[in-house]
Amino acid sequence: MSETRTKKRIIYLDYLRVIAITGVLLNHISTNWIGGPFLNEFIALFYNSAGRIGVPLFLMLTGILLLNNKLPIKAFIKRRYPRVILPFVFWMGLYILYKMFVWEPSLLNGNPLQYAIVSFLSDRWYVWMILGVYLIIPIFAGFIKGTKLDGVKYFLIIWIITTALITLSKTFGFNLHYLDLVIFSGPIGFLMLGYYLHNKEIKMSPKKVIIISLLVFIILTIIKTVLLSQFLDLSYSFRYYIFTVKSHLENDTLSILQVAALFLIIKYIPMVKSGFYQKITEFCNRKRMLLLIISISQASYGIYLCHYFITYTLKNILKLHDIAFSSMPSIVLVPLLTIVVLLLAYAIILITNKVPVINKFTGYH
Repeated sequence: MSETRTKKRIIYLDYLRVIAITGVLLNHISTNWIGGPFLNEFIALFYNSAGRIGVPLFLMLTGILLLNNKLPIKAFIKRRYPRVILPFVFWMGLYILYKMFVWEPSLLNGNPLQYAIVSFLSDRWYVWMILGVYLIIPIFAGFIKGTKLDGVKYFLIIWIITTALITLSKTFGFNLHYLDLVIFSGPIGFLMLGYYLHNKEIKMSPKKVIIISLLVFIILTIIKTVLLSQFLDLSYSFRYYIFTVKSHLENDTLSILQVAALFLIIKYIPMVKSGFYQKITEFCNRKRMLLLIISISQASYGIYLCHYFITYTLKNILKLHDIAFSSMPSIVLVPLLTIVVLLLAYAIILITNKVPVINKFTGYH
């Protein structure tokens, strides 16, 4: 992975975006078959715990790229909202029709219009969350412009404390209704975290940063896996549920450290100029690899939206024909299915992006 900029692209951010979409797919693949007859539950939960870094990573990348926004508020919203809404309406509309006419025609016997409306307004929580995030970015961009990294650091300290308090309140069953810190919780914290880690250089050798971060990521992923395997309902305690605001976003102390560690690994690998890490960088810097990573990165939003077609179809086919992969170890099966879904979704985005008019709605940016 290159530490240089290609035109205005920061290449390691493309690698992070590819990791993020892979994490989302890994999460969804493992979730779909947890408890299934051919999938080891602990292995599935491990991959699920690792894949949960996907959305926080996307939010960190959003913070890096948009918190230095200098556009007027109206121009910013006008530019960003169509990039999210148009692909969402396009793929969601196709998905609803696909379910109704191909796999679940019984939906047509009820009230298909009501089903479609409810689906549009309630599904794909990430899309609705990011639309809310875009509303607040101009405010925080102005804050950062005036306070620089000191302001970001101030926010992050309070965010981490708030998150710890929320985690404790969930664990021990008390509420924080009188300590109103809602502005310091939720997705905006990950935006600020991404911006801070991108712009702040750690005073430690890159090798040490990588080794420490790798250990932190692995240990925390194992801890979350063990917790989830013992208490499956605990998965909801990791999520951002406060007051009447609900989201599937991971917003606990473990998740913050986990995603920060992964971010630092990818950021600092290109800075090591010898040994194993240099070989990784050289491999990632090959022209074809760079072009592929940039292309998948640009297609990541479209991949997220259209992969539901593939996972939904795959699950129904397996169920319909009673197909199992009992001969394949779960530790191989989950990442293999994830790669297959990623490549199929990527191929769909590339093909549809070549069709005039439709290419405006594919989510390839």
